[in-house]
Amino acid sequence: MKKRKKYIIIIVLIVLIFFLSMYGPSYAKYVYNSTQNYYLKSKGFYISSDYLSENGLKNVDNLWNGSSVYFNLKNSLNNEVVTSYDISYQVSCNTNIEGVTCNLNDTGLSTINGVLSSFSSCVNEKDNTDVSTYTKEQCEINGYKWKNQVANKELYFNIVSDTEVSDIEVEITATTTSPYKKVISGSFILHKNENIIEDVILEYNNYSKYDRLSIYNGLSTNKCLRVTFDSTKVRMDTTSSEFVNVEKDAYANVNGFTISIDSKSSKNIIFYRTDFNSNYDKSIFNVSSSDSCG
Repeated sequence: MKKRKKYIIIIVLIVLIFFLSMYGPSYAKYVYNSTQNYYLKSKGFYISSDYLSENGLKNVDNLWNGSSVYFNLKNSLNNEVVTSYDISYQVSCNTNIEGVTCNLNDTGLSTINGVLSSFSSCVNEKDNTDVSTYTKEQCEINGYKWKNQVANKELYFNIVSDTEVSDIEVEITATTTSPYKKVISGSFILHKNENIIEDVILEYNNYSKYDRLSIYNGLSTNKCLRVTFDSTKVRMDTTSSEFVNVEKDAYANVNGFTISIDSKSSKNIIFYRTDFNSNYDKSIFNVSSSDSCG
C-alpha cells in the first residue's frame, strides 16, 4: 500500500514538472501581465493602439505601394476611459531584412521619443449649444459634462533601402517611459503588389478584437470618397479627426462619412463587429465619389 502511494506521488510530481516546464513561463507571464494591468488601471493609466497590443498584433497590407505606413498611440481604452495626465513614450522599429532599415516620422531614426498630452473639454450631450469654448466651470454650471479627451498620436515609418523591396516585415515596439512602464508591439507584413490597377480598391480583414477597412487610391489624382455601411453589423472607431460629413443612424451610431485619400495612398479604418461570431467582408461597404471633403 505504501509502495503504491509512493508511485502515485512520483507520477503526480512528474506530471507537475512536465506542466511547469511546458506552461510555467507563459502562465507566469500571463499572471504578471494581469497583475500589472490591474495595477495600471487602478492608477488611471491607459495606453492602446489600433495596430499594437501587449501580445503583439499582425497587420497585413497586400496593397502596400512603398510609401509611408501609419500607426497610432492613444491614452485610452475607449472614448470614455481616458488617462488624465501626460504619458511619455519611446517607439522603435526593426525590419526582418539585413541592411534594410526603417525611418520613423521622417526623422532618419529608428527610435524616437514623444508625449501623449492629456486634455479635457466640455461635451454637450443634451442640446444644440456650442460648448467648445466653455471653461470647466462654465461647462459644469450649465449642466454639461467636462471630459478627458483621447490623445490620438499618429506616427508612421518608411522603408530605407538601396535596393527594391517587395516583401518585408517591420516590428514596431512602443514603450511608455513615464509615469509607468508598459510595452505594446505589432508587426507590419507588407507586400508590394505591382499589378494594382488604377482604381479605388477596398480590403477588409477580420481580427480577434477588431476589423480593419483599407481603402487604396490607385488613381493619379487625390480622391474624395463617401463611405457608407450597415451600422447594425459593425461600429466604427471614431477617434480619428480625418472623417467629415459624418452621418448617424437612429441610435447615434456612425453609418457614413467622407474621407480624402491622396493619389497612390491608402487609409486604414478600424471597425468593431456587433457580433463576434460573424465575419464580414468588404461587401458591407458602399464607396462612391464625393464633391465635398471639407
